[in-house]
Amino acid sequence: MEKSSSRSWVRVAWICLSLGAILVLWYALTRDVRYSREYMGDLRNRVVGARIIAEHGSPYFYKWKPGDSLRYYDPQAFDIYKPSISTSTPFLHRLLIPLGDLPFATAMRVWLVVLYVLYFAMVVYAFVVARAPSARAAVLVTALLFMLTNAWELHTKYGQTYLLIPALAMLVIALWRWPFLAGSAAAVLVMMRPNSALFVVPFLMARGLRWSFVVPWVIAVGWVLLSPGERGLWMDYERMLGEQVKIHQDLSPMTRPAITDPGYLHWEGLDMDTVRARIARDPVHIYSENGNLFVLYRKIVGRRMPLVLIGVLGVLSIGAVMVALVLARRRYGAPEPSQLAIIGFCLYMISDLFSPIYRHAYYGVQWIMPLLLAASLYKKRLKRWYLGLLAALLLNIVHLPFLKMGNTLGEYVFLVCLLAIGLGSGDAESRKSAPEGTS
Repeated sequence: MEKSSSRSWVRVAWICLSLGAILVLWYALTRDVRYSREYMGDLRNRVVGARIIAEHGSPYFYKWKPGDSLRYYDPQAFDIYKPSISTSTPFLHRLLIPLGDLPFATAMRVWLVVLYVLYFAMVVYAFVVARAPSARAAVLVTALLFMLTNAWELHTKYGQTYLLIPALAMLVIALWRWPFLAGSAAAVLVMMRPNSALFVVPFLMARGLRWSFVVPWVIAVGWVLLSPGERGLWMDYERMLGEQVKIHQDLSPMTRPAITDPGYLHWEGLDMDTVRARIARDPVHIYSENGNLFVLYRKIVGRRMPLVLIGVLGVLSIGAVMVALVLARRRYGAPEPSQLAIIGFCLYMISDLFSPIYRHAYYGVQWIMPLLLAASLYKKRLKRWYLGLLAALLLNIVHLPFLKMGNTLGEYVFLVCLLAIGLGSGDAESRKSAPEGTS
C-alpha cells in the first residue's frame, strides 16, 4: 500500500514538472524569439570581426568610417577609444565566419537556434548521465529555472557567445574516453578563450597526460606560431586586451577622434525604425550587475583595486582549490569525472570573476555546465549544498531591491556550493574506501 502511494506521488510530481516545463519553454521561447527580431548588438561586433578576418584583415583596431562597406558597420562602435569593440579571439571569429555570410537579420535568428540547440544538448547529456530519478528531476528543474535567469535573458537579447564555453567543456567530458577527440574539443575551447585551459587541469592531475590528448593542442599552437597571418591576429588580440584593461581600469587608454554614427535605418534586412518601435511598444528592463572582485572591492573600500592585487588573489584562490583537490583525493579516493569537471570549471570561473575587465550579467550563462553536472550527481546527503544552489538560482531570477548585488551574491554562492559538491564534501562514507583509480 505504501509503495503504491509513493508511486502515485512520484507520478504527480513528474506531471507537475512536465506542465512547468511546458510553461517555462513557452515563456522563454516567446521572449527570445522576440529578441531575435529586434537587434542583437553584441552578435553584430562578432559578425563584423568574422567578416574582417575572412577577408584577411584584423578587427581589433578597426573603426568604421564613411565610405567603408556596410558589412562592417556597427552602430555601437562609435567611441573614442583606439581599440575596437571586437574582443573575441581570432579563433572564435573564424568559427562565426559562416554566420557572417548571412544578412544580419537572418544571422540573429540562426544564432538563436544555435543557442537553443547547444543548451538542450547539454541538458540531454546531463539527463542521460544522471541515473537516479531524483537526479534527473534535479537536472530538469535546473535547466528550466536557468532559462528564467537574468544571465540567460541578457545572453539571448544581445546575441552573446558565452554559451559556447560550457557547451564545449561538456563535450570534452562526453568524449573523455577517446583522448584525441577530447583533446580536440579542449583545444577548440582554449583557442576560443585561453583561460579556459584551467578547466582541464584537474583531469591532468588526477589521470595523467596522454600524448593523444596533447596532439590537437600541439597542432593548434603550431598553426598560430607558423602562420604569419594567424600570429599577427593573436598579437593584435593581445594588444587589444591590454588596451581594454586600461579602459576598464581607468588607466589612461589610447584614444582617437570619434566619428559620428550616420544612423543608417535600412541595412542587412533590418529596419531600425521598426526595431525601435517594437522595443518602445514593449520595453524590457533586465537587471544586470558587474560581478568582478574588483567591483566589489571598489564598492566596499571606495577606491580602485590594484591590478597586482587582483592577479595575486586570483592565483592564490586557484592554488587553494588545487590543494583542496589533492587533499580530497587522498582522503576519499579519485573523484568521479563529473566532479573533476565541476572543479575544473570552477577554476575557470575564478579566473573569470577575478578578471580586470568588467564582466556583465550575461557572463553568468557559463554556470549552466557545472550546475547541470552537479544536478546529475544529486545526493540527499549533500542537500544543504543543493539548497544553496537553488537559492543562488533564485537570486539570479528575481531582483530584491533590499538586497544589494543579489546576482553577484548568487554567483559566488554557485562557486562555493559547486566546489563543495565537486570536492565531495559530506560524502566521505561512500568514497573513503574507493580505490585510487576508480571513477
